[in-house]
Amino acid sequence: MIAEPAALLLLLSSLKTMIPSTRPTRRRESNPCSRSSSRTRISSCSASVTSNVPEFVVRRQPPDDVHEIIDGLMQPIPRPSKAHESICEALENALREHLACSLEQVFTARDRRPLCTDRSTLYPDFWVSTLCRDPVNEQRVAYPGLVIEVLSPFREKVDRGAKLHAYREIDSVQELLVIDPARGRSELYRRCGPRQWHFTDVDRSEPIHLDSIGLSLEGLPG
Repeated sequence: MIAEPAALLLLLSSLKTMIPSTRPTRRRESNPCSRSSSRTRISSCSASVTSNVPEFVVRRQPPDDVHEIIDGLMQPIPRPSKAHESICEALENALREHLACSLEQVFTARDRRPLCTDRSTLYPDFWVSTLCRDPVNEQRVAYPGLVIEVLSPFREKVDRGAKLHAYREIDSVQELLVIDPARGRSELYRRCGPRQWHFTDVDRSEPIHLDSIGLSLEGLPG
């Protein structure tokens, strides 16, 4: 006996209602960073991601507790005094004005461009280079010619000792200028051989002749 088409359709319809559906139901979950969220939620989500990265890597201007590595030892960078800031401001203006139309590049401690050796990662107050950054690691600039360090009373022993020695280990450095605001004097080291340096003690009233860039500094505050 062959069933009528209408009867078959009725039978299939009844079976479909008796068998439960196996299709999984889709749950709707709220996404705090979705497009429908407010601007406040998006910014708070971004802040939580950024907070997982160390601050001294994220910030362009280093915080007060940033460190540098000197001869394998981590040393804190002290907070600059008013005299330190005044001297650095005058130095930056003089260097940038003098080198504005030349190939030399001026970098400050704010630029976070360290000078690196095998055992040290150094952040001088100023350094000048005529060459490009290292293509492998842009933070490791290997060819500075002039380095300027303004002493801090809280770390004078380290800056005069291990840090100054680390600067001398960089073959391309031709001049080192160490400014002591407390004594009102400067110390100029000029390379005259592979392991030889000529030392000049300069009083505050005397000009400082930087042969590496052809500049004479006069009347520095401090």
